Amino acid sequence: MRYVTKAAAAAFITVLAAPVNALEVGLTVFEESEYTNNLTRATSEEISDWTHSPGATVTANHAGPDLDLEVDYTLVRRIYGKDVYDDSNEAVGTASLVWDALPERLTFTADHHRTQTAVRADEAVTPDNLVETSDTSLGPTLLFNPRGSDLILIQHLWGKRTSEESVNDAETNTSTISYVMPTSPNTTVTLAAINSEVDYDGSNFADITYERAQLTWEQLSETTTVSLMGGYNVTDRDQQSEDADGFIYRADVSWQSGANTSFGLNASRDFLDRSTSLSQGSFADELDVPTGSDLNEVFINERYSAKVTGTLGGATTIDASITYDSEDYVDIIKDTDRMVYTVDLARQLNPKIRFSLGFSYIKEDFTEVDEDAETFAGDIQLTYQAGKKLSFDFGGRYYGREDELLLESRPKINEWSVYARVAYNILPR
Repeated sequence: MRYVTKAAAAAFITVLAAPVNALEVGLTVFEESEYTNNLTRATSEEISDWTHSPGATVTANHAGPDLDLEVDYTLVRRIYGKDVYDDSNEAVGTASLVWDALPERLTFTADHHRTQTAVRADEAVTPDNLVETSDTSLGPTLLFNPRGSDLILIQHLWGKRTSEESVNDAETNTSTISYVMPTSPNTTVTLAAINSEVDYDGSNFADITYERAQLTWEQLSETTTVSLMGGYNVTDRDQQSEDADGFIYRADVSWQSGANTSFGLNASRDFLDRSTSLSQGSFADELDVPTGSDLNEVFINERYSAKVTGTLGGATTIDASITYDSEDYVDIIKDTDRMVYTVDLARQLNPKIRFSLGFSYIKEDFTEVDEDAETFAGDIQLTYQAGKKLSFDFGGRYYGREDELLLESRPKINEWSVYARVAYNILPR
């Protein structure tokens, strides 16, 4: 199994050439055992089972004058007590490298992201409805200084998308020319022209060419960040597939209110060719429900979200968000509207014990097939820090899903589970 791509591995090897004292490496090993009353998330004939998940998290960070590197991967072996599913390996994480080959003139970047995505977004998330997807991009950026503090950036990124047990692998080539003009010490205006080509490996998928022009205005202050982008996108597809043109925009506003409270607002409209995952809470399992698809089809994505992070009574932290996400496909019957609500609470009971509680509610409307789905997930956890390196987690999870097709309700899915986890931090010493 390919846990990291060649690009991520090359990035890690490159940074090892840096001085050892400038490289921060982390290694944590863990084992989690979970008992569930409904392993397959079935509506009847539920199967209870134990799942054991030994694994490790590897991190590396390097910040130097010419080289920056961040690596964060988690590798897990899923071992099932019964023969319902085959034991499996999982690897998710990110790696990024920025190398200033010629300071202020030439920069090379490499990025790798590996995630789990649902193959069929309109069904419950189970081991046989998950696929690991990998996205790699790398390439150079040339910088020119035409006048004053203005910059011209010319960038080309080669990318590779792969999905195990799926047919939506693709190669991408994206070229961007940007003119960056600071209008004040805290304000920047950027004009960009972008050409992106997506070449699918599967012969049944129509290759895509995106051409877009966009204007971005950004302003930073000590407490507020504002970024506004507007532009126009032209999408050209082969195999007599329908093209898609239209306006695009993105607005991001965040501000700090006091020492511990922050707010964020986002609105965007874009043309995409693969469904992406919503970020739905801080817990790693059901609260991060992926919403992807193994279909590569162009769709218009509109998203609006609001988020707040703060404290309650000075000792309890809260993260809450609400997101509306719409996928309007150009020429297939798969349009989807989603509302996602999440709340995460955490409280440090004493120096060694931490309590956390989180839940999410997702309302999905598959508009063109008269199908709706509601999903609720919750997680309660108690963490005991036994020492500087050793920690224990004890908790429980709930997953519920109810579908309605053509006004007829299907039986509801209910899953309850309890788990225990032990983790030991080997590095840094």
